[in-house]
Amino acid sequence: MICLTACSSKKIPADLYSNGISDSQYAADMPYKSFRYNSSLELYTGLRDFEVHILQEINDVENKYIEDTRSKTHITEAEEINGIFGNMRNKLLSENTVMVPYYRGEEIPYGNLEGSTNIAVFASENHRKPHILYNGQFDCGGINFFIQYYDKNLLDEANQKGASWLISQINPDAVNIYNYEKIFAKTEYKYVTVYEKEIRLSDRDVLAMVHDVTIDENLRILSIYFVYDDILVRAVTNIEAAEAVLPDITFREVYFPTNTPLRAEPGREGTKYSTRNVLEIEEIKKEEETEKATDE
Repeated sequence: MICLTACSSKKIPADLYSNGISDSQYAADMPYKSFRYNSSLELYTGLRDFEVHILQEINDVENKYIEDTRSKTHITEAEEINGIFGNMRNKLLSENTVMVPYYRGEEIPYGNLEGSTNIAVFASENHRKPHILYNGQFDCGGINFFIQYYDKNLLDEANQKGASWLISQINPDAVNIYNYEKIFAKTEYKYVTVYEKEIRLSDRDVLAMVHDVTIDENLRILSIYFVYDDILVRAVTNIEAAEAVLPDITFREVYFPTNTPLRAEPGREGTKYSTRNVLEIEEIKKEEETEKATDE
């Protein structure tokens, strides 16, 4: 896990990571801050098996603040109907998929660190939207990958114009390359810079927006935002890990068949439900279609 406070008298600006939205009361009222999982399988089955009262309590808080949220962030028609968190959950369950970061052809390595978590779902994070966190641990350092699903009506332009443009559409008051100087001009955060940069991933180049925070001469924390298909990614890391790891990163839709076990079972390596051996979405769909045709 990346430490965003570091050992320094300099303070990491909270509004940099909340993108300008003051959410203190909203966050305080949200009954469930995060849900923790060990693997992508646990993530999927965990979302599927939520108890009704948990979903209702999250929805109640969203409804309580819905007018305030509408004034600060883009809410889709589906989110109005299903709830903001509920809409993300419905999308993943209806498609039987979860988008997962991959490193050199395999799901990213997790630290399995005591007191930390491999994967977490936040009921509300940036832009008051739910996020999924993947806590990657690499030889050169950790990278926290936060992913947020966004309105598919913005899909084509977002992939063409990049993360800063997309964020400006989701929340016009959020920190982006067009307004950050004005936002931070009268603050103490002179050591924060925001810029766009082409970032090389394993399978494509993306136009990223980088929040570059210089803690001291030996430590810089980067928040690298980029669009990958229908997700907005925020990778939080140090510069060494960013340069060493991101060129080998891609994202894949991991598909879980309808007969996925109700609960994740430890030690399932070697089966198609293993987090290291999940079959690609197209392959499993073909299997299911073949089985269905045979049954008919």
